[in-house]
Amino acid sequence: MQTDVGIQTVWSVLGIEKAGVAYDFQWVDIEARVQAGAVRAAIDSEGLMGLLIPLTASDIIQKHDGAAVRINQTVIEGQQFASVFCTRPVLEDIFALFVEAVTRELPSTGPISAALDDTYYAWRELLAEKVSPQLLTAEKQIGLLGELAVLTQLLSVGAPRSLGYWTGPLNSQHDFRCGEDALEVKSTFTREGRRAKVSGALQLCAPEEGSLYLAWYRFEPSIGGKSVPMAVQEALEIGADRAIMKALLRRAGYNPAMEEDYASFKYKVVEHGIYRVDGDVFPRIIPRSFVAQSVPAGTYGLSYFIDLSASGDSQLDDSAKTTLFSHLAEVAL
Repeated sequence: MQTDVGIQTVWSVLGIEKAGVAYDFQWVDIEARVQAGAVRAAIDSEGLMGLLIPLTASDIIQKHDGAAVRINQTVIEGQQFASVFCTRPVLEDIFALFVEAVTRELPSTGPISAALDDTYYAWRELLAEKVSPQLLTAEKQIGLLGELAVLTQLLSVGAPRSLGYWTGPLNSQHDFRCGEDALEVKSTFTREGRRAKVSGALQLCAPEEGSLYLAWYRFEPSIGGKSVPMAVQEALEIGADRAIMKALLRRAGYNPAMEEDYASFKYKVVEHGIYRVDGDVFPRIIPRSFVAQSVPAGTYGLSYFIDLSASGDSQLDDSAKTTLFSHLAEVAL
């Protein structure tokens, strides 16, 4: 789906406009189109977010009332629509990705029912995620998957199985510390740009005597992707110490005893890169970004987003990545 702004921004604006309005739906056309007309981003009378897909006379929609998504058929101003709405606001981030998948699969001509059903069934398990304090959110799962991807690559080139260099689960400044050098990992679902969220003015500061690198991953939900239990098993098979691994995973908020609960939540990497965080070209806020060369007194809780598309020539090519991981594995403790 191509829109000038994200679908969640559209829903947010509609929600504001909906306040005090008595209509069943508030909507705006988006760029996706089917044979019967433009697809609409919509808010219903309960404030739930969804899509309205116009139907032709021959379209027959199968109704679904899943754990997080309700698909029904409705009439607005004499026009039949398939209504696709998120019934679990806590899962709106995942629902937004589901909506993007739906709009990508919708045919421009002919019946839409097959595309709608196929996408629903492909995403059904992910959208049925239980709201439980024991389960990591989807965003935290891909965060852990990113760190496990780096860990597995380091192990594959000889890093110690004792994992003392994996410091992310310990809430350290950086996710990996190998000798004097460090590597930070960022994972995202965002489809626009190469964005990453940064926490604090020190996260993108290099170690005093070393260099800092950033590993960036873009994920999307996929039944053919990898779950956290699968990534953990891969690291164990390469040689990670099982007891240490289990302890670090628990520190990261992941309970290995619940691997069956996580097994159906799979994500695939659709883009990734390794960047050297250096100089004034790389987008970041660090203490020397301020006039006084330090964060202003009395300020705290700084977080911001960067777009790695603006990082100049900081991205490493394949040869440089191979050299980097071999070096990190050699100096890791």
